[in-house]
Amino acid sequence: MSFQKAEKKKSWLRLGIAAPSGGGKTYTSLRIATGIAKEIGSKIAVIDSEKGSASLYADKFDFFVSELEAPYTVDKYVDAIKSAEKAGYKVLLVDSMSHAWKRILEEIELLTNTKYKGNSYRAWSEGTPMYEKLVDAMLSFKGHILMTSRSKTEYAQEKDGNGRTVINKVGLGVQNRADFEYECTMFLEGTHDHYFTFSKDRTGKYQDQIIHKPDEKLGQELVAWLNSGVEIKETLQDVLGKIEDMIGKLMTEENKPKIAQAIKDAGCTTKISDIKDIEIAKAVLNKLQGGI
Repeated sequence: MSFQKAEKKKSWLRLGIAAPSGGGKTYTSLRIATGIAKEIGSKIAVIDSEKGSASLYADKFDFFVSELEAPYTVDKYVDAIKSAEKAGYKVLLVDSMSHAWKRILEEIELLTNTKYKGNSYRAWSEGTPMYEKLVDAMLSFKGHILMTSRSKTEYAQEKDGNGRTVINKVGLGVQNRADFEYECTMFLEGTHDHYFTFSKDRTGKYQDQIIHKPDEKLGQELVAWLNSGVEIKETLQDVLGKIEDMIGKLMTEENKPKIAQAIKDAGCTTKISDIKDIEIAKAVLNKLQGGI
């Protein structure tokens, strides 16, 4: 095993956003996503499990939406994420993850009470892979992704300096797995009055800052930071994956011979899966992208 000098590489944003009802998590996410999209020249895709709440802002923001219907299973989210990637979107908003997390908890409870006879620990042996499948799909998305979660304000009765009982806000309970924040590049937590704080910030610029109504400018600043590193080299597997996606889009009975001829014209004399040279793979991809 060898070591090499570390370099900051260009990367995709994984931004978690949590806020209570009325706190503006959907609107804020769309503003940030719009700033990102303008900066990189991409369209925005939204996966909406909030009963069309994102579309209420369709007159203010330009985006394409896929509205999920109950039950909000992990597979529905994963399929929607993969569809967004195949369609070429580079900015994706998942609004919200809380429905998927709630569904996982419901399935764990069912497994606990039936299959595992009250043993919730054993039930989580099936629940954890469900959650990991969802997180893996989001983190492997080849684009910038914003993931919202619902949160609720928690209060406690305390005594003030005069001995009087007062009600104080003690924190926000995010309706998602407790360690979800660690999967994100950055994490924003909002309040009822639209103030947001970065509880996690890998830029080092915004940590613990309070931002009132984050906007498009924040999205542009985040992209600038993410792009300040060195280019990530495209791997052979990356190119082969793009070829597979392109063939999937073009494949019809009529196009089969045309696809085969295009691959042959690109100088490929073997099966796509057997290609070992990235330059040959790029030539095939370029030929397919150029039309058949």
